[in-house]
Amino acid sequence: MKIFGGKIKKIIDLLWGSRSAAITIVLTNMIFISEALARAGGGGGGGGSSFGGSSYRSYSSYSSGGGGSGEGFVVFTIGMAIFMLIWFGMWVHSIFKRHKNRWDSNRIISKLSNIDGSWNPKHIGQRLNKIYFAVQNAWMERDQDLAKEYMSQRLYDKHKEKTEIMKIKHEKNMLENIKLHSFKIISVRDYKDDDDDYLWVEIRGSMKDYTIDDRTGETIWSSGALPFEELWKLVRGETGWVLDDIDPNVTKEDYLGLQSSSDAI
Repeated sequence: MKIFGGKIKKIIDLLWGSRSAAITIVLTNMIFISEALARAGGGGGGGGSSFGGSSYRSYSSYSSGGGGSGEGFVVFTIGMAIFMLIWFGMWVHSIFKRHKNRWDSNRIISKLSNIDGSWNPKHIGQRLNKIYFAVQNAWMERDQDLAKEYMSQRLYDKHKEKTEIMKIKHEKNMLENIKLHSFKIISVRDYKDDDDDYLWVEIRGSMKDYTIDDRTGETIWSSGALPFEELWKLVRGETGWVLDDIDPNVTKEDYLGLQSSSDAI
């Protein structure tokens, strides 16, 4: 079983090493959809608000003629088979890495909780709940001081700059029925200097998200009530864990780059 598992891992690593080729094929032939919401941390363009959008590329199917059609079909079939094999390897590798990250973070946090209560998952969950609603409220009210104790100085300055621009443009992002459905700690970094500690949390939430003109109340943009998944980075602050970064466009590659470690255990 150990030998068999080692072979599988080698195959996965080999396939993953070819990810550049797969990505190139995807970029050339597949459909791309980009979406960004205007909630706190969301990106996007156009008038200070975040507008979802999509673009696509397609190629027309070809009709064969002449003696080379059979060879062309064979080459195409082989190419698609290789692409699917690489894609499958990338998918398996990402699933494996995602579960390994979660297992490593849970193992480390379990041990750290016995040393430092601030690493207790229950404590982190309670703190995250306060951060989540405070940050969304501050974004909607365009007043970052409402959530200053829950954000790092870096993120506070970033959000303040964005909401000040929204004021100038008379845009107000309205967030209703805000919910935090779940969270999972997926990466832990514990250093000798507590100021360097941080963790990444996968959150799942939903809210009704739209932007109005604050002079007329007219709706400028709306996404409806959509669920979303984001990665939030928490660091240590004067009042406890604070939000330092938001990744609103989560991809498999985000999980592959995460690791967990501790200098204390």
